[in-house]
Amino acid sequence: MPGPTILAAEVTHISKHGFWLLLADEELLVPFDQFPWFRKGTIEQISD
Repeated sequence: MPGPTILAAEVTHISKHGFWLLLADEELLVPFDQFPWFRKGTIEQISD
């Protein structure tokens, strides 16, 4: 029996303030001031 469908998130934009994730038809901001562990990540690390 297959598991549940999992939606893939896509990073659409990265700025000095945070990054945006596209999930299904909704775009969400992940601000660095609320999630500081992402601030020093490379583009490759954040996109992965």
